[in-house]
Amino acid sequence: SNLHQESVDIGIRMGKGDWEGVEQKLLFHDEVVVVAAPHFNGGRLPQTPQEVVDSTIIYNTESWLPWCEAAGVEMGSERKGLCSNDSNLVLEAVRLGQGIALERRSLVHDAIERGELIQLCDVSAPYAYPYWLVWPPRESSEDKQREFSHWLSGEVERYLAQLKKNT
Repeated sequence: SNLHQESVDIGIRMGKGDWEGVEQKLLFHDEVVVVAAPHFNGGRLPQTPQEVVDSTIIYNTESWLPWCEAAGVEMGSERKGLCSNDSNLVLEAVRLGQGIALERRSLVHDAIERGELIQLCDVSAPYAYPYWLVWPPRESSEDKQREFSHWLSGEVERYLAQLKKNT
């Protein structure tokens, strides 16, 4: 969306960066992990990458290719599970124990911390698009932008420190 035409002071985007006409600051790089509910499959959770790819999968828009490459397994070509491009729906289905999913760590971190979801295998793969803070260079918004940027940077630092602590 065009930040100039709207009266938006600041935004968060995912992508490669290099957007024209906006200032941008890299927030963090994400990664994808496989998650399941603790009670999925009667509590008998897939242990190995092969068991993961043989499971009931709830597909979203994420490509499994980078994860499979990192795990050294191949995905069958037929997709048996549910497929949705709405990550809220996908995560709800996973929470209900209907299958497993490949998700961005930033989306599932809190649920894993609370024990609602479990990361299967230690395998993760880099997510292609980092998160950026973007803002139109607009003098009238400078103070608000600086304040928000400062607050968000603190939140990101806390999140990344938590990830380090858990590895």
